[in-house]
Amino acid sequence: MKLRSAVIVLLFFSSVLSGCVSNDSENDERIEALELELSDSTANYDDAMEQILTLQNAIEQANAALAASDVVINELSINISELEIIRDNLVAQRQDLADQLNVSRDNNSALEEEISALDLSILDLNDQILELDNDLQESLAESTSLEETIAALNGVINSLTYTNVYVVEDCPLDNPGIIINVGYDDGEGIGIAGDGMISDDEAEYRIGECPGDFGMVYNETDTEQNWAQQRIVEMQGSLYFTVHDGIHGWELWRTDGTVDGSYLVKDIRQENCEPAVDPDTGEQYMECENWSSIYDDSWDGVFNDVEFVAGSDKIFFTAMHKMYGENLGGFANLWVSDGTEEGTYMVMDMWSAWDYNCDGCEFDYNGVTELVLVPGVGSAPDRVVFTAIRAIGGVGEEGYPQGEELWISDGTAAGTRMIANIEPETSSWSNGTQCCADWDGSVPRDIVFKGNQLWFTAETENYGREFYRFGLGLGGGLFLIKDINPGTDGSNPMYLTAGSGGMYLVAN
Repeated sequence: MKLRSAVIVLLFFSSVLSGCVSNDSENDERIEALELELSDSTANYDDAMEQILTLQNAIEQANAALAASDVVINELSINISELEIIRDNLVAQRQDLADQLNVSRDNNSALEEEISALDLSILDLNDQILELDNDLQESLAESTSLEETIAALNGVINSLTYTNVYVVEDCPLDNPGIIINVGYDDGEGIGIAGDGMISDDEAEYRIGECPGDFGMVYNETDTEQNWAQQRIVEMQGSLYFTVHDGIHGWELWRTDGTVDGSYLVKDIRQENCEPAVDPDTGEQYMECENWSSIYDDSWDGVFNDVEFVAGSDKIFFTAMHKMYGENLGGFANLWVSDGTEEGTYMVMDMWSAWDYNCDGCEFDYNGVTELVLVPGVGSAPDRVVFTAIRAIGGVGEEGYPQGEELWISDGTAAGTRMIANIEPETSSWSNGTQCCADWDGSVPRDIVFKGNQLWFTAETENYGREFYRFGLGLGGGLFLIKDINPGTDGSNPMYLTAGSGGMYLVAN
């Protein structure tokens, strides 16, 4: 019966232990997961704490060495005192023996020998005392050095501190993080010693990161305009666009996805100030305006929207650097940028000092348009194809308008040229006294780059608007692909689309 009861008790105890073990195992796994999460977020903090522990251990070791040195000093002092007592006793004994020598001449030889022996002992003890005194001085010097080391280590520990800093430059604007700067407030780098802040090179460690990799990185849109960024293109991992920030007007901006990397590339049309008079007070003041340079514009019934195309290392875009009233210019021109202020400039001024409304002129134009990228291959740079009228007054026939035709540019004035003058210059002006110019040109549209060729539509007096191509390689040139609708009306091709076997389009 007792054996049976014992077996039951053992089985019950085993089941209880099994349950505990199972619960402990689950708890251990949970604790281990929590410890791993904690370890990931505090690894750098532990490194800083290890330095503090190392400094504290160094202090403890220095204190221990100081204590040991004090013990040695005490022992040496005791030894010196004891030896001095022995020496004094020996001196007294010698004096007694000398007195005895004077009293008893019979024992003179023995006493002299004993005195000589005592003299030798005294000399030996003097040497020992001198050596111990040197040891004492060295121990005192070592003690002083240890005390200075302890003071320095305490100073280091006391100066180790931290500062919580909001991360803005490298984090999204609406999702900032907190970084803990751990270091010494000693003015290292551009830091200020003793200001209670750990900054710049004062920080030995930085703990923390952005809480996420998403969020708003740009918030400079003009609230009065209430328009977001326009014409966004990508080049080398950064976005380029035009936006009105309420200060500079519509200009070129860039962002790399961080707040610190989002900024105005160049204010093309900078602030212009002119003197004005207050009608109420009569006081003079400067009236300033910062006009936009990159915006959609309508002139003489012709709408021209801003265009951006991006290559591998440059972007091409249209922008206006002046008003029409400024030297009879102001139409959109071709600009290029490598993403820097210095590398952003107008390629060529296509319209300058030519009166749009001159006697006999029949323009229907509003600046450079139809930008199409021709990607660079090998050492060849990125290029752009566009349409434009070049009209430059005051330079003779060289500046006479040639109509809106097809141009190509590599981003330099020397590398910019007309590649197809489809409609000839036959018009005169100033009551027929001036010739010859072209007010319209062939107005190429729907340009597509495919197979190192440009496919587009153009309009002439003989064929109307028809389908053309222009080869950019050796042996290329201009070709009328087909007069789809014979006669002067043209077929008006539209919706040119590149396909595997050629081009697709719609025509009448």
